[in-house]
Amino acid sequence: MTSVDKRMSNRLKMIAESISSCSLVYDIGTDHAYVPISLLQKGTCENAFATDIKIGPLIIAKKNIQNYHLEEKITTKQGNGLDVVGDNPECIIIAGMGGILITELIKNNINKAENTKQLIIQAMNAEEIIRKFMLKNGFSIEFEKLTQEGNKIYNLISFSYKNSVNDYLEYEYFSSRYLVSNNNILLKKYLKPKIKRLNDIIKGQVITNTIDMDIIHIRNKLEEIVNDC
Repeated sequence: MTSVDKRMSNRLKMIAESISSCSLVYDIGTDHAYVPISLLQKGTCENAFATDIKIGPLIIAKKNIQNYHLEEKITTKQGNGLDVVGDNPECIIIAGMGGILITELIKNNINKAENTKQLIIQAMNAEEIIRKFMLKNGFSIEFEKLTQEGNKIYNLISFSYKNSVNDYLEYEYFSSRYLVSNNNILLKKYLKPKIKRLNDIIKGQVITNTIDMDIIHIRNKLEEIVNDC
């Protein structure tokens, strides 16, 4: 059987390569189900649920699962976020959504997020919101990754719940202490769009005379990091 990896983007490959060995994984917002198919093909996990809130993506996912003859290993399930997750899941993937939405999905079922061994988050934006929420609620960052597709840099964060104390500074929710301390080669490209967005906010505040010095401080710290890359 041909490997599904040939059909996967760098972003999806990054997700699949980040999963630890487990018996069961939930892929929330599965889209084409390429990630769970890849995990089963490589033997990373034994079984998987491919879930989505919409029936359309699940129809496509089910067809792909059948094409790779994995119907007995991967179950499609329609539902919203972590509502579809059973008790004590080993691994949960939430990918391809905005950071605000992902944060809300976790907040609505935080007990399930706490009980999983590995929570993989790949947001399309606003990772700082996810980091802040998760770290303030006892989760720890196990690792982070970056990958590039065209001009876009994608981030992945692996969390686990340890009831830990959060000592992040405000700017580190944007920069990622893990990525900075590990000298990620894509860090500069990752931070530049964030600096631009903060500059746009600051310009708007100057016009309305509502300057937030905290935002200026975050922007300045991100610029320092970029200059040191």
